Amino acid sequence: MSLEDALPDALRFAGLDGASASTQREGLLGALGDGDWRVRREAALALVRSPDRAAVIERLIDRVLGDDIAARNAALDALRTLRAAAAPPVLARLARVVGPRRRFLVEALMEGITAETLPAVRALLDDPDPNLPPAAIEVVSALRDPAATPVLVDALAHRDPVVRIGALLALQARGKSAPLEALLACVHDPLTVRPALAVLLRRPEREAFDGALQCIERGDRHALTAAIRACESLGRVGDPGLSTRLIGAWPRWCAAVLPFSADPREQLAVPAVWMLGHAASEEAAAAVLGALSHPLATVRAAADDALDVLVTHAPTLALRAAAAVSVAQHRAVLRALASTPAPLEVDALAALARVLDDPMVGVDALAALAAHAPEASLDGLWVRVVWASQRWPERDDLGAVADTLLARATAGPRGGEPSFAPTRAGLAVALAWLRAGGSLDPELVDAALASTDDVAVAAGLRLVEALGDRRWSPAAEALLEHPALRGPAIAALRGCRIETAALAGWLTDPRPGHRLMAALSLAERALLPAAMAIALLDDAEPEVALAALHSLGPSTQGPWLHTLLRRGRPMLALEALAMVHASPPAEAMELQQEALAHADASVRIAAASSLDTGSQDARARLYLRLAEERDPEVAMHIERLLDGGGGLTGPGRG
Repeated sequence: MSLEDALPDALRFAGLDGASASTQREGLLGALGDGDWRVRREAALALVRSPDRAAVIERLIDRVLGDDIAARNAALDALRTLRAAAAPPVLARLARVVGPRRRFLVEALMEGITAETLPAVRALLDDPDPNLPPAAIEVVSALRDPAATPVLVDALAHRDPVVRIGALLALQARGKSAPLEALLACVHDPLTVRPALAVLLRRPEREAFDGALQCIERGDRHALTAAIRACESLGRVGDPGLSTRLIGAWPRWCAAVLPFSADPREQLAVPAVWMLGHAASEEAAAAVLGALSHPLATVRAAADDALDVLVTHAPTLALRAAAAVSVAQHRAVLRALASTPAPLEVDALAALARVLDDPMVGVDALAALAAHAPEASLDGLWVRVVWASQRWPERDDLGAVADTLLARATAGPRGGEPSFAPTRAGLAVALAWLRAGGSLDPELVDAALASTDDVAVAAGLRLVEALGDRRWSPAAEALLEHPALRGPAIAALRGCRIETAALAGWLTDPRPGHRLMAALSLAERALLPAAMAIALLDDAEPEVALAALHSLGPSTQGPWLHTLLRRGRPMLALEALAMVHASPPAEAMELQQEALAHADASVRIAAASSLDTGSQDARARLYLRLAEERDPEVAMHIERLLDGGGGLTGPGRG
């Protein structure tokens, strides 16, 4: 087959169609430096398929050694494609030429090295030219023949760290192991410590593990990061040899890592904290607890994870260490114990019981015991919770403790009704008791609603809500006019019995809380007349107007949405805008257009966001609004939407 027959595309690109074979060859070699990458590619492929391969290879080598970078790269691609056929001529030329460009010829051997040409490439590792050994080790690494392994092992002692690292990475990729002495030497070299540790920590010998430990003990920070992360990965994949090698060595590891848990650098503190969480010493536990207040959020998050591990495997140790550090860290351990699913040992339960009277951590200890104490002791713990609510009246988090405890009591609340105080803590525990099926003295609710503490009053309203329609509370009704407690009061009273006629009378009551209660209750019962709801749209209290708007059916809402948008009340306008999606598309688009011109900036922003920016019509309206907009915040928001920030899918999709 002629060159012309084999390479019509290359000849066409190079403009040599119809020329003689020698002319074509010279033209293709010249085309390797063409400015068009397609011409270079086709020329290289054409030369590779040339019948006169020996002459072509020599000319390709000339191009590799030339000054034209584009031609050099194309020639290198061609030589690599020729694989083993190009290796002997390339090695022969390497022996004859001098200068820095020899390294390009070594790169040409990447695909063509074989066991037969390996000795010649091995000799390049000792070449005095500093550019050749790194290129040569890369070529050796590409050879998958077992004969390459001894060469890689010998390269671990090479004078050039780049060669040593290349050999380490190649051995690791092959799953081959170098002599332990060579690996230990690389571990003690700061330039090769990271890849060396990755190989070393997978060795079964105890000496390999100790070699990594020695790096940390001498304060090598590179070794610290690499070694701990390697151990972390080994532990996560469940390496069966890890636990065996850790026996006896773990205390030394933790002692070496301990100082780094408070290091200001994330890359050192995070892995150190992880390792210390798996330790079994009070010093390591104290370091983990100290890391909870580290200035870096990533280290604090690592400490949280390490604390979970610590309290799962060594809860007594964690408690002992926390008690000796600070109240905040003691509480952190107790909260972790309360959430851990693992059962607690007897010593840990005893340690919790010893601090139940502590005003700083007693409630947290109760929470942990409520989650883990034996079922036989639940009654005694319940008594302790009630006692704690009387001793620490401000601790409303006792309600969660009571919920946990009563949920574990399979028989439900037992015994007579406890005595609950009308305080934050007492009412929280009382609510848990009521939810569990217990009964309450009505006077407790009245006392809570008469309290001067708004938190206690809100707890009392939750009791009224939990009692449902058992009785109407005049004290709760009075709270309808309390601005901060109106919501809880309405929630509490909506389940109580009240006549429809009384609620209808409240619609015209001068007190806004009563009007809102009436509008919500009648709308819930579907008893609010449309005419009255429309009249309430003008109510001075925006929440009453909103309740009335929601009570209207979709067919009635439409015209009034326009009215609300035209009025200047932003809350009503925003609510009307949120409801336009239930309107027909044409009407919704009209409503959105009105909202874009609203006087309030928040309404204009909401209107812009409600448009579907994938619609050409919506984008046109946004551009028009942007041209008229004077508020920089609104203008910036519209620009983000137009730039692809995205808007809500509206009903006016094109």
